[in-house]
Amino acid sequence: MRPTRTMRARAPSLRASRRGAAIVEVLLVIMPLVIILVNTLEFSRYAQCKMVLKHAAVVAARSCAVTRATLNPGFLGRPNDYKKAARESITPWRTSGRLNVSDVTCEEPPDPKDTSGIVSTQISASYKCVSSLSFCTALRLGSPTRNVLLKASASYPRQGAKYDVRYQ
Repeated sequence: MRPTRTMRARAPSLRASRRGAAIVEVLLVIMPLVIILVNTLEFSRYAQCKMVLKHAAVVAARSCAVTRATLNPGFLGRPNDYKKAARESITPWRTSGRLNVSDVTCEEPPDPKDTSGIVSTQISASYKCVSSLSFCTALRLGSPTRNVLLKASASYPRQGAKYDVRYQ
C-alpha cells in the first residue's frame, strides 16, 4: 500500500505529540514531589509550633507558681502575669501571624496552705497553615479557614517555701 497525502500530513503531528508526552510525564513526576515537599515543610512548622506552645505552657506554669499572690504571699504579683509571660514567650510566632494564643488558664492547688502543691496551666492557640495542599486540610476536618486549634498544658510545683509575712 502506498502512503497517501493524508498519511504523510499526519506523520509530523504524531512525532510532535510524542515530544509533548515527555512534558506530561515530567509533570506527573514533579507534582507529587512538590506536594511531598510542601507537606514536609508544613509538618515541620506544625511540630515546631507545638513545641513552642508547650514551652509557653511551662513558662506560664512557672510564672503562675511564682507570681500569684495566693500562692506566694511574699510577692504581690498581678493576677494575669502568667498570661503575659506565656504570650511574651511566643512573641516571634505571634508577630509573624503563625500562632495566635486565644486562652491561658492557671489552676491553683485547692489548699492555699499546701506549699508543695502542683500548679497547672492550659493554653489554647490557633496555628495558621501556609498551604491548602498540605496535611493541614486533614487536621482542620473541613473547616473553611486555614487555622488548626492547638492545646498544650504543663504543671509546675510550688516553691515549697513557707512564708512568714508580717506587715508593720
